[in-house]
This record gives sequence, structure tokens and C-alpha cells, in this order.
Amino acid sequence: MVKKLLKIIYFFICKIFEILFPLNCIVCGKLQPWNEKCICRQCWESYVNDPEIVNFQKRLSLPVIQKKLRKFPETDFVRVFCLGPYDFPLNDLVKNFKYNGFKNLAEIFAEQLYQLIKNQIPQCKILYVPMIPKQQRDRGYNQTFLIARNLASALSMDLVNRGIKFKYKHKPQVDCSYSQRINQMKNTMALSGDWEQITGKNVLVVDDVFTTGATLSEAYRVVKSGGANQIYAAVVAVTV
Repeated sequence: MVKKLLKIIYFFICKIFEILFPLNCIVCGKLQPWNEKCICRQCWESYVNDPEIVNFQKRLSLPVIQKKLRKFPETDFVRVFCLGPYDFPLNDLVKNFKYNGFKNLAEIFAEQLYQLIKNQIPQCKILYVPMIPKQQRDRGYNQTFLIARNLASALSMDLVNRGIKFKYKHKPQVDCSYSQRINQMKNTMALSGDWEQITGKNVLVVDDVFTTGATLSEAYRVVKSGGANQIYAAVVAVTV
């Protein structure tokens, strides 16, 4: 009886929020339920099944990423998996995910990364790129952790919590020029928490956006110093 009553109350609360704060799909404009994502399922399916996006995931993203990583000769990921280019609608989804509280987008990002990664990598320990503690407190969550948690569950692999951390505060990458992004990330991370779990293991590092490659390269350096074996990466988007 109590559960039924709570469901009814929740239903009416959602309806009130839908009236006061309407949520529309960023692609087609269709009104979404208040507790849903900012892209409808139909538009998301259309995006991930677009032949150009599928081709980017399987082929075109590789030379783009390899070119960026040439600036970091000691970085040697076995492979970097990517959902798509940092263009509409993926860029808007990432911004809503990071800055507007749409945490449930982690589910569809992880779901699609799972489709790309399954059967393509050996058993791995899953790590995520950290945030500066103050930034995480201000935002209320680490978006890469949310993706990594969902992805680890889908892949039935272990998530290593707080395996790496930032040693000190630095300027947010989004506020930096291209050269600043590269230079300021050098030697900023360190092993932390349960990092011993990665020693002698294969590792998959999760991040949201691959821009210069500086952040993932720094993560690679630290993970390798912890004795990791093969290292892979997975990102939602890559700038082209």
C-alpha cells in the first residue's frame, strides 16, 4: 500500500515538473518525460546507427587519435575506443552531462561504449580520469566515474575506485589554449586509493572528451607506473 502510494506521488511530482520545466529532445524537440534524458531514444538510435558514425567508430577515429598521440611518444594505448566526433548532437549531450546535471546520460554513453568494446579487449581493470576535488564538489559528481561505473557493470569487469588522482589544482582544460592544455597536464597525476589492483593487470581508462590527448597521456603514464600490462582507453567523443 505504501509503495503504491509513493509511486502515485512520484508520478504526480514528475508531471508537475514536466509542466514547470519542460524537457525537450535536443535533436527533434519532442517533449521528454521530466525524469528522462535530453535526447529521445529514437534520435539516439538514429545517431549511433548512422553509417558515418559507425564508420568513424570503427575506422576514421583511429588516425585522428593516433595523430594527436604522436605528441606523446611514450603513450602507447593498445586502442582508444570512441563513440563519435565532438559535433552535434554529441557535443551538446556531453555539455549537458557535465554542466547541466543530466547524469543519466552516463547510461547511454556506457551502453554504446559497451557495444563497441565487448569481445574486443581482454579482462581489464577499469579506471576513470579524476577531477580536481574542488571542481567535483562544485559539480556534485565526476562524470567519468559515472560512465566507468556503468561500463564496468556492462562488461562484468572490476571498477578501481580512485585509482589515480590529481596531485594539485590546475586550470580547467576547457579554459586553456591548445598548447596550455598539453603543457599544464605534465606530471599532474599520481597513483591513489586502490591502485595496487592494476599491478600486472590489463587496464581500461575512461574519459569523456579526447581533445589534445594530454589528459589521457598523463593517465597512461601513471597507470603504467603502477605496473599495468596492456592499457586501453574509452572516450565519449574526440575533437576533429
